[in-house]
Amino acid sequence: MRAAHIAKRKSLKKGAANRLGVSLDALGWVDGQLIFLASNTTVDGIPVVPKPPKPTTSHKHGRHF
Repeated sequence: MRAAHIAKRKSLKKGAANRLGVSLDALGWVDGQLIFLASNTTVDGIPVVPKPPKPTTSHKHGRHF
């Protein structure tokens, strides 16, 4: 009984990890598309270069970026 319960929990955890992996892949793809679109956009003949994200200093969690 207990072994089956543990096996079930492991499979659920694996499923969640797979879903997370898929969503991360999708986000990465969307990000890539946005960068691609931004890099191909021109405003009055001036190419628009996507700016790198600024380091966030609003919330401090002990990590310094």
